Amino acid sequence: MECKEAVLAPPAPVFGTVGKRPVLVVDDDSSVLSSIERVLRSDYEVYKASSGAEALRLLAERQIPIVVTDQRMPEMTGVQLLAEVHRCAPLVIGILLTGYSDLPAVIDAINIGQVFRYREKPWDVDVLRGDLEAAGQLYEAQLSQTEQLQRLNPHLE
Repeated sequence: MECKEAVLAPPAPVFGTVGKRPVLVVDDDSSVLSSIERVLRSDYEVYKASSGAEALRLLAERQIPIVVTDQRMPEMTGVQLLAEVHRCAPLVIGILLTGYSDLPAVIDAINIGQVFRYREKPWDVDVLRGDLEAAGQLYEAQLSQTEQLQRLNPHLE
């Protein structure tokens, strides 16, 4: 899949249009999507996708700095999704959720998927919120560093 211009540049803003940090939640289980949205919507601008392909389309349309994805989904795993997201938008932070203790998925998450955090379902709401806060801080630091480098060298992409 080719990276879309919207995904490549400019990097996503730290906060979305409603003054909340945007986060994309990806899971093929609609009840999981609704549950995560309910617990996060007061603090985050939550976008939802039910597949990796839908998530990539949404990321091509909107600049979202954090992706929380299920590992086991039809057609594209969460690790595969995060690897593609990282290829197209390297500053985006990925958090992987899984309902299975799957050592190969953990290894792939570390080696392939550019995963910031790996959590098992059911998730602890406070831990997930802490992960999102840490992901947001990391994103802000990476964005600041990228902007500084671009100011120092205007020829950088």
